Amino acid sequence: MPVPQRPAAGPDSPRPGTRRAAPRVLFGEWLLGEISSGCYEGLQWLDEARTCFRVPWKHFARKDLSEADARIFKAWAVARGRWPPSSRGGDPPPPEAETAERAGWKTNFRCALRSTRRFVMLRDNSGDLADPHKVYALSRELCWR
Repeated sequence: MPVPQRPAAGPDSPRPGTRRAAPRVLFGEWLLGEISSGCYEGLQWLDEARTCFRVPWKHFARKDLSEADARIFKAWAVARGRWPPSSRGGDPPPPEAETAERAGWKTNFRCALRSTRRFVMLRDNSGDLADPHKVYALSRELCWR
């Protein structure tokens, strides 16, 4: 008597007994949605065509730093599953842990901006004391697709 054969597992098929992982969040699409959401102070489109935008970029050593200054960077860490760190008790991490992670979130965000090649930095105004920010545009390649 022949043994029934299972269909071959393709690259998108989970292994038997495993759960399918959540789809990976792609930075470019995620960021465009966050800019359009209007949920982050200073993160906004600069033109009606939505080809240029600004990102708040305050140095984290400044004395006037607030939680809002790191919100977009933290949101990317959350979207990628990197925050909060898993804890066995399920308790949220203490505020000092979050403060210690802010620079890493910003670094990861900056690296994602560079690696996607969907965005081109037009101006670095991060040294502006009154309004530190960076201005980016969608790459021409993306705009003409």
